[in-house]
Amino acid sequence: MLQRLLGLRRVVGALPACSLLVFLLTAGVAVAGNSRLLVFLEVPGSVVPVELALDGLELRNPEHSVSLSGETDELVSGDLAGKQILLSSAEIPSGFYSSLHIAISKITGQVGVAEVVPDPPPDGLSVPVELELRAGQTATVFLLWRPAAVDPEAEFHSPDFEIQIPVVPPLGSLAFVTSAGSGSVVIINRLTSRVVGALGVGDDPRGLAYSRNSQTLFVALAG
Repeated sequence: MLQRLLGLRRVVGALPACSLLVFLLTAGVAVAGNSRLLVFLEVPGSVVPVELALDGLELRNPEHSVSLSGETDELVSGDLAGKQILLSSAEIPSGFYSSLHIAISKITGQVGVAEVVPDPPPDGLSVPVELELRAGQTATVFLLWRPAAVDPEAEFHSPDFEIQIPVVPPLGSLAFVTSAGSGSVVIINRLTSRVVGALGVGDDPRGLAYSRNSQTLFVALAG
């Protein structure tokens, strides 16, 4: 099918300690005015039992907020221990955003053999981020959740979320996977099986091919 594709665009994708040229073989796909945001969540391997019922995710700046569609509405620490999951994939307006807001409707913990249901933080949780999103760009946010024991005497329980900076290995230890739904190429650390980034490439990416020197990645778009 590649011989039928007409246009050739060049995108430079850079990650910490990794630089790769990405060429898009397309049929003239225009860059969309919005951006794509992928939010990943990781939980350490050894955790205390806590369950969170999510009531929404928002990306905010001082002027407005944007709701993010979630991939799940429940986080169970025991099920997620030692794993990384996709928490949200959303198309949002380009621009600057300063925080990720997490609304929680219910928290369930355990003290000994007794179940404890403390009040969630009344205003939700706000995790600082600094995102400057350009039209057509795919950005990634990596959250680390450290489940903590619930104190039954506390007024409410505030879960511990923080931004995680992924460790990006040399280019030879990376795997590249097309994600048709997000219009991006997802970058995976093969040593840890963790997503470490993503490159926005356009609608419906399907095929990948390396150049002979392995420094250029060709991406075929079906859209």
